[in-house]
Amino acid sequence: MICENCGAKFDDELERCPYCGTMNAKGAFKSYRKKLFGIKDNLGKLDDEAYSSLQELIIKSLLKTFVILLICVAIGIVIGFMLPRTYSDADYEQRIYDEVVWLAENDAALSEALNNRDYATLEALREENYGAFYEWNHYDIYTLIGAEEEFDEAVAEALEDINSLDYNSFYIADGLCILYNPESIVNVNFDEEELAIYTDMVNNINEKFLSLGLDAEDTRRLYDECSYEYGVDSERLSEALSEVNHD
Repeated sequence: MICENCGAKFDDELERCPYCGTMNAKGAFKSYRKKLFGIKDNLGKLDDEAYSSLQELIIKSLLKTFVILLICVAIGIVIGFMLPRTYSDADYEQRIYDEVVWLAENDAALSEALNNRDYATLEALREENYGAFYEWNHYDIYTLIGAEEEFDEAVAEALEDINSLDYNSFYIADGLCILYNPESIVNVNFDEEELAIYTDMVNNINEKFLSLGLDAEDTRRLYDECSYEYGVDSERLSEALSEVNHD
């Protein structure tokens, strides 16, 4: 395989050029197709297990009512025939292929918009093909950028009217999560490029909190007081922010 961008040779099974990172539509499609049929195989195994369980259930339930037997048979038919056909549907595979091609064609534009923090362009591309965009390798950092922008807007509004923190606490909570627990929002296996963006993001959020009179000690305390397993409780944060405002 010859890279269209840098001219380097590489295995056409790879999803991206190992030298410049340009997407290889052929390799990416093969990877997606492999995942697709992996799902199909797993469903087939589930189907076999379900069918065996159904047989055992019928044997043990001969004395049960005829209605229950019909329901069991109906469930077996659905599992045995409908699901595998759904996942082997040619239209579905074509859609996956189209999404891979779309990603290959728009990979450079997506990367450029990400590097420029051009959220408007990223959002426009997302609207163009959401299914493909969701498979973009920088989707997680894009999600954090969106949360950061909403946080920025909430802070700007709070600087105009401090009482707005009460009803904007959900976005302030996202800011705390980005600082102290981004895994509650996205998968944080960042590459070097994404880590640089995330570092800038953290610096920006810290500065915005400082503009509200909250230093690192304050934000850490708020996070510790209001966090739970899956993020930050925005209602509890609203109460805590009200206490801070009255101090």
